[in-house]
Amino acid sequence: MQTCPYCDGEMVQGLSIDRGHGANYIAHWFEGTPAKSLFGLLGVRVPKRGIPMAAFRCESCGLVELFAREEFKAR
Repeated sequence: MQTCPYCDGEMVQGLSIDRGHGANYIAHWFEGTPAKSLFGLLGVRVPKRGIPMAAFRCESCGLVELFAREEFKAR
């Protein structure tokens, strides 16, 4: 069990979903910084491999924390 760092409440695991082009994906963390591209859009050179993220939410205060670990990949 994960405990909230602010109120000591119970943290419950969930997902941060990335939606695009009619599909749902588990959000991933990638090293690097964003940059503006043509027309002010977000231009990022996305590495081939990111680390899947999980979101943990405190049932007491609502705090959400994101963690990036290989164990969170879809199975």
